Amino acid sequence: MFRKIGKWPLLENDWNNYIFDITNILASVTQNFGDPILFKVFIDAESKNTTIHGLYIDQANLGLGSGTRDYYLNLIKFPEHLKAYKEFQLDTLKLVLSGANISYNISQIINDINDVIAFEIEIAKFIVPEANRRNSSRLYNKRIIADLYTLLPQVFL
Repeated sequence: MFRKIGKWPLLENDWNNYIFDITNILASVTQNFGDPILFKVFIDAESKNTTIHGLYIDQANLGLGSGTRDYYLNLIKFPEHLKAYKEFQLDTLKLVLSGANISYNISQIINDINDVIAFEIEIAKFIVPEANRRNSSRLYNKRIIADLYTLLPQVFL
């Protein structure tokens, strides 16, 4: 299953950050599993004129799912959620590694999982809370494709 999307840093002994291409991994995960990471891209009928279809770009969900932003950012109110999420990731990774007969260093895996969670916490800081996404008029920001080159220059390097 993981070979479909390419190498996975937590499973590889020979991981090389310098040749890693996040664009290919994101595209592969979305294509093979239908699960967008970092942002969603989809085509749908336009909300103000349903005879026209548009390309939509939206924020994706965090690993804990839709509406879970506070689980990452409010550790006082939700102390057990990230703890359980880390345990789930660790248990899953140990099963995958054992099933593939890959040896691992448990301390390194725990550090890697903590890095993943820290990254998700940083992403959560930029996610618009669900309560602020109810006004469809505010979410409607029609652009032409050429605008993407200006708005997202790092994507078109």
